[in-house]
Amino acid sequence: MQENESNQKLLMLICSNFTGLTMNEAMIGTGLDYQSVKDAVEGLCAAGHPIGLVKVGRSICRLYPLEGPESS
Repeated sequence: MQENESNQKLLMLICSNFTGLTMNEAMIGTGLDYQSVKDAVEGLCAAGHPIGLVKVGRSICRLYPLEGPESS
């Protein structure tokens, strides 16, 4: 899977889960490993997509959209 496809798949997964999803759910949903999901999130954030992160220490543990369904 190309990087852009992976990023789009991750973005759709995050945006469809307004309560957020765990990194494990993101890895299972996209087929990516932890570092690849982390890289994809960084790329999406850099591109201006509103993604929230919950971090514990240096590890990301939850991803969620910063805009609710009414904002779309």
